[in-house]
Amino acid sequence: MDSPERYARAAEAMDAGRLDEARRLLEACLMEAPDHLPSRFDLGVCYLRMELTARAEGMLRSVTALDPLHVGARLCLADLLVAQGRSDEALTEYRAVLTHDPANPRARRGLLGPS
Repeated sequence: MDSPERYARAAEAMDAGRLDEARRLLEACLMEAPDHLPSRFDLGVCYLRMELTARAEGMLRSVTALDPLHVGARLCLADLLVAQGRSDEALTEYRAVLTHDPANPRARRGLLGPS
């Protein structure tokens, strides 16, 4: 199976809630193409859904290292940090999103905190 087919199957598995299968497929994608940002991001989200928070954080940070403007990765990372009580770090991520997308409602809510 080639990488695009593997990635498509991983997306289908994620959508169907087959997280172990999605994880395996995405990890295989990254073995072939380590800098494939969609695989990195989706694997970070998959780890989040599997409650593997340390792995999720590492993967999401690797996405933002490769693409500092990746809004999805920054928002997922910020939400993860908030859930862990690491609000100061989360604020940094929300601010980074707002620097490039000042109207982003999720980042604006995150910056304001709970109402």
